[in-house]
Amino acid sequence: MQVLGLIGGFLGVLLFTHPRILGTCSVYGVFLALGGSLMASVYFIIGRVVRRKIGLLEYVVPTYSFASLTLFLYAVVVGENLIGYPPRTFMYFILLALLPMIGGHTVMNYLLRFLKASIVTSIALGEPVGASLLAYYILGQEIGWSRALAMGVVLFSLALVISSGAEERYS
Repeated sequence: MQVLGLIGGFLGVLLFTHPRILGTCSVYGVFLALGGSLMASVYFIIGRVVRRKIGLLEYVVPTYSFASLTLFLYAVVVGENLIGYPPRTFMYFILLALLPMIGGHTVMNYLLRFLKASIVTSIALGEPVGASLLAYYILGQEIGWSRALAMGVVLFSLALVISSGAEERYS
């Protein structure tokens, strides 16, 4: 059931991001997404090993600090303006740091100590669903029937993965 759930989740995300639904397709964007997926896989595989040996804060504080510093240096090098935003935008930045990062990724890093990485990382399949719901409520973006169907497939598949793998813990 876990494999079926992962396949279903992947197909749901493909349906979610299919060019006919989005209207356009950027090959560069597809390669960026694949590269990001590869790096996320490496991150969670390493995290699975490291988290079995050290505590959550010992893991996430240096990891998130390094990521923040790297992104800050990148922004400086490419000349991004980091302070010219209205206060409302900074509020959204803070919410992005608190909700998905601390509330999502930190929970995933916590779970790596107890569950297989494949189960933990399947949670990320729900990110497009959450982002779409936030865009609907905060930005007023519409969710069409095809997107709603894809969201349902993703959530059902995610439930399959989590329920079938919940008892598979590290010994």
